Amino acid sequence: MKLLKFTSRIDNIRYQESGRRPVMFYDFLTMPVKDRSVIIYGAGGMGRIICKILADYKINMECFCDADPQKQQSRFCAHHVISPESLTKNHNSALIILAVGNAKTASGIYNFLTGNGFLQNQIVAVFGPNDEIFGHPFLKHLENETYIDVGCMDGQTIISYLDFCKNKYRKIIGFEPDKENYKNTMERISSIAQNEIEIIHKAAYSSVTELRFDDTNDFNSKISKTGGTIIETVELDDILENVNGNIFIKMNIEGGEMQALIGAENTIHSKNPRLAIKIEHKPEDIIEIPCFLNRLVPKYKFYIRHYNLFQTSGTTLFAIV
Repeated sequence: MKLLKFTSRIDNIRYQESGRRPVMFYDFLTMPVKDRSVIIYGAGGMGRIICKILADYKINMECFCDADPQKQQSRFCAHHVISPESLTKNHNSALIILAVGNAKTASGIYNFLTGNGFLQNQIVAVFGPNDEIFGHPFLKHLENETYIDVGCMDGQTIISYLDFCKNKYRKIIGFEPDKENYKNTMERISSIAQNEIEIIHKAAYSSVTELRFDDTNDFNSKISKTGGTIIETVELDDILENVNGNIFIKMNIEGGEMQALIGAENTIHSKNPRLAIKIEHKPEDIIEIPCFLNRLVPKYKFYIRHYNLFQTSGTTLFAIV
């Protein structure tokens, strides 16, 4: 069985050269930056790690940047801490390393910087903001596609998909059982006034039932035996039975991915949807999920991408025919 197909780092370099993403940190470490000003955005734990790595590579940094006014009043790792306003006013030619702990925060800072005149090749990301799922040479937009977002959280991946497909799609269906996350997603989607977007306030699972749910109102929400909330579940096979054409399913549901895939078994076998499945939440998922999918669709090609150099979060399995 051809279980996994790994593509080389050249994919990342080509994508970077296309101008559609920031520089990745592991590529930055090999760049000639002797005469460039280097600033770390984020005076926190990850900033401390990045500062140490730069010292190990003998790369001089100028200062930190942080939005926290208290941090701007002191030094961090023996360096000054400037404000975002000072950064955009006085350091518009610097290289900026996004030393923050999650893709959502990185995405916000990235948008702030590019909105204030910084070029994409001036921004260095530990993991690529907004392109964790959609920014790969092997993943092309397909016409007339239905996008299934299992685990919407705050709707960011739907926004990213709309950018990826240039608003050309058949339908978008999202699933978010967390009450506050569902509310946030609905507010965010309604603000862009897109047609054919449906957000279902239920969880995708291997059967139609009710389960306990840990309702944390953030990305940690998950099905749990000790959860204080009861939620309804659905099978994706029931939802997608009458959906024709291309289908793209993304899943990020804190360890519930295998059960949700079981509930989509008929769809996967008969319609071969493109898949982007998180495999970081359970140790066995990196083996069991590809094996399960390979059994259903032997012609799937598998790609694994990891986006966070300092944490276990950020590992996605892509399955594509």
